[in-house]
Amino acid sequence: VVNADNHGETGIESWYDEVLSGEKGRIVTAKDSNQNILETSYETYFDAVEGNGIVLTIDSKIQSYPENALSKALIDTGAKGTFGIVMDVDTGAILAMSDKPDFDLNNPRVLNSNAAKAELKKFTEGTLKYQTKYAELLHKQWNSFCVTSNYEPGSTFKIFTAAAAIEENIIDYDSYTYNCESLVKVADKEYHCANNKAHGVQSATQGLMHSCNTFFITLGQKMGVDTYYKYFEAFGFTERTGIDLNNEAMSVVHSQDKMSIVDLASTSFGQSVRITPLQLICGVSAIANGGNLMKPYLVAGITDSEGNILSKTEPTVRRRVISEETSKTVCSMMEAVVKEGTGKNAYLEGYRVAGKTGTAQKLDSGANTYIASFIAFAPADDPEVAILV
Repeated sequence: VVNADNHGETGIESWYDEVLSGEKGRIVTAKDSNQNILETSYETYFDAVEGNGIVLTIDSKIQSYPENALSKALIDTGAKGTFGIVMDVDTGAILAMSDKPDFDLNNPRVLNSNAAKAELKKFTEGTLKYQTKYAELLHKQWNSFCVTSNYEPGSTFKIFTAAAAIEENIIDYDSYTYNCESLVKVADKEYHCANNKAHGVQSATQGLMHSCNTFFITLGQKMGVDTYYKYFEAFGFTERTGIDLNNEAMSVVHSQDKMSIVDLASTSFGQSVRITPLQLICGVSAIANGGNLMKPYLVAGITDSEGNILSKTEPTVRRRVISEETSKTVCSMMEAVVKEGTGKNAYLEGYRVAGKTGTAQKLDSGANTYIASFIAFAPADDPEVAILV
């Protein structure tokens, strides 16, 4: 979106404004104090310089899938909103990113959301309050939930608890078992598995397949705050990803020195922590690609006015988080989730898909309000793309 002066106001146009804008042409002359051109004056002409172009990482065909699916899901489910990201796990390149409801790219200053229109009607048109609220709603409409908002990830976060426990040898993956009786008590707080279901004796893989809350709470308690927080930071949940877009949100998390064992219990299965969708898919991509946390990006390169390539974006490894061995183990666990566990609706014959479901209750929005999500990558044995919806 650009403003009346054709400068970027939000999104890619804003971040890369200097690259895209170029320079206006101008004439330089000498004038007296009354702005009269002097007889002995000279004129120097400076031609306009056309701005450069950018090549996005977005793949138009891949982008069409979430655009259509998320629009349909918005209608079918009656959800307040939907979002999706597709990322190249090896490079951090964003192949698709979509939010619904969104706005008409040809009429970006028209509010499309019925909720936004209803909110604006509370103010008298033409007043300062009206204009202020209109601008606020407009910018909210332009922002991508994936980048500028955070949410409780729910059970998708159990992937990281498993990875940390295996990397730290807190459990012996090949032999560890846990008996879920549906209830575990931490300090004075009781935690239950969904629907108070007792899963019985489970292996580590079965714990993830069944999305067993008490299993992951127990893992978190075995690690302790300091060890757990080391991986919490390593996976990028205490910092922005650095994507080339303005207004990237931060996570809302407990600081290490103030995290109690009860806070640790909740965080271990994805509650009482808020992260951005972008942070989540970056973390999962690190598990998929062998252990490297990548910096996400939307621009693959910059071209001149004739289409010649001036520069290319090189993938940036932010740091190594886990070993390749741990990566392979967790990938195998996530593939089992899709084959036989809570993610079996994502099973596709002939394809190897690894994934994890998540359902988080929105405690700030009243009873029976949830965010349902699914994170996946494929092929499970040699991952190329990660998808979060």
